[in-house]
This record gives sequence, C-alpha cells and structure tokens, in this order.
Amino acid sequence: MINRDINVVQVSRPAAGFTMIEVLVTLFVLALGLIGVIGLQARGQQAELESYQRGQALVLLQDMVDRMNANRADAHAGNYVTASPVGGGTTLTDCSALTGSRLAATGLSARQRQTGPLASSSGVS
Repeated sequence: MINRDINVVQVSRPAAGFTMIEVLVTLFVLALGLIGVIGLQARGQQAELESYQRGQALVLLQDMVDRMNANRADAHAGNYVTASPVGGGTTLTDCSALTGSRLAATGLSARQRQTGPLASSSGVS
C-alpha cells in the first residue's frame, strides 16, 4: 500500500457582485449629493427673487428721480422728505389738478402704491 499525502488546495473564487456595505456607502454618498443639489436650487431661487426685487427698486428709484427733476422747486424745499417709511398705500388719487407741494405729496402717494408689494415681501433686506 502506498501512502500518499495529498495536499488539498482550495481555490478561492474571485468575488462577484457587491457587498451590502458597498451598496449602503453608495446610497449614502448619493443622498448627500442630492441634498447638496436641493440646497443649491433653493439658493438659486432666493438669488433670483433678490435680483428681481433689486431691479424693481431701481425702476422705482428712477421714477422718484424723474418726479423730483420735474418738480425741482419742491425737491429743494424738502417736500419729498417724509418722517415715516414710504410703502403700503392702497388709495388712488387723481393728481390732474395738483401743483406744487400737493403734487410732491401725490408723488409720495404714488410711490406708496408702487412699493406696496416690495415692502410686504419678506426675506430680503
């Protein structure tokens, strides 16, 4: 009888597929990326609203300058200066027969009507 020592060699197969930990790490990284994209989208919308409001403020400022240039005497007399902030007015005034300081006051009333939506919006200082 021949006694043979046979060495049994186990051949390991290469791993196939993904492990559960790899899948969980991938999902975690993907979730972080999506949260970042959502935050970026929110900031973009906020910046767009702020840009719109700044544009509207420039239009209103140009209107104020035009009204003051058209009525320089009242502008130099200080009739366009108010003690309270301008904005939020809702009444309409017929200004066809107004002159002088009454016209300046009407200009402020018109500005109150124009700035109403801007003054009531929140978030932008």
